[in-house]
Amino acid sequence: MGSFLKGTLFLMFVIFISKCLGFMYRMQFMRIAGEEAVGLYMTAYPTFIFFISLIQLGIPIAISKLIAEYHAKRKTEHVTSVMKTAIKISAISIILFSPFIYFAIPYIAKVLLHNENLIFTLYISLFTIPIVIFSSLIKAYLQGLAKIAPTAWAQLLEQLVRIGLIVVLLPYFISESPALTAAAAMGITAIGEVFSLLFLAIFYKRSSRMFKKGSTGTSFTKPIFNIALPSAGSKLFGTFTWFLEPIIFLKALTVSGLAAGAATTLYGIISGVHIPLLLFPAFIPAALAIVLIPAVSSALASNNYPLLNKRITHSLRLSSLIGCMAATVFFIHGDELTMVLFHLEENRGYMKILAPIFIFIIYRVRFIPSYKH
Repeated sequence: MGSFLKGTLFLMFVIFISKCLGFMYRMQFMRIAGEEAVGLYMTAYPTFIFFISLIQLGIPIAISKLIAEYHAKRKTEHVTSVMKTAIKISAISIILFSPFIYFAIPYIAKVLLHNENLIFTLYISLFTIPIVIFSSLIKAYLQGLAKIAPTAWAQLLEQLVRIGLIVVLLPYFISESPALTAAAAMGITAIGEVFSLLFLAIFYKRSSRMFKKGSTGTSFTKPIFNIALPSAGSKLFGTFTWFLEPIIFLKALTVSGLAAGAATTLYGIISGVHIPLLLFPAFIPAALAIVLIPAVSSALASNNYPLLNKRITHSLRLSSLIGCMAATVFFIHGDELTMVLFHLEENRGYMKILAPIFIFIIYRVRFIPSYKH
């Protein structure tokens, strides 16, 4: 229980710092780019995440679980083979799905999201996906070995790079076209992911030297898919509903008489300001979710069921407590915080509507580990 607790506390601290940096990034982005460019970026972002889930196939979760089990059972010769198989599957998935997504982007932007200004941003997001996927594989590999620190530092590095580029580079892309500004912001996201991947690759290379190399004579494709596909189905459902969110939201607003540009801006304010603020306390359940997968897998591999139940129960209780406390604070003071932190011009009262719902969001969603964020 000691290593589990230490890993959780360390990850909570690092994710808390990362969340603070993320808020700095969002505040600078809103102030430099303006509400319309932020609206375009935030409208494209759920589609970007859905593309990742579609291509990723839930493989990172399978890697983390399998490597934790093999490491606990001292079957170190399997660890490298599992990782190599996962990389091959991911590469094939990228090659198969990317062309379909590429040709679907204009239809998604024009017909579903009602804004052709999103096309360029979505194209840049597509070229960012392979970087995110391979970065996620290495994170899962290290988490399976209970090496939490490198993944946490990689996340901090990514946030620092994004903040620096937003402040230094983004002003050069500010023009009369919010579409260009949003696309530049997506490009900055891609650059941050590149730095994160390079940082993680160093630790992956060091860790892989500890394990035996060569063929074990065992195919790991089936064990990977046995875990990955069920988790991929759950994650795809969640990201698909998020993908539908801006489509339905923007359609409802345009039907009510609001112009497409104004509707996109309003969606960007809600999804880029209010929701991130509500999810800020979720760094604790997020840390638990990351640490819990290898911890539970290791306990299960050792047939230590009392320890397994204890870890899950404590994690769920803490997550519930955090959700209730955060929802209460945001219900009372949330709207004032959005005006102070993000310089919104008016108190729209959205936080009082959203805060009670986010008790369940923090409790449930944050126990489904994602590739980042």
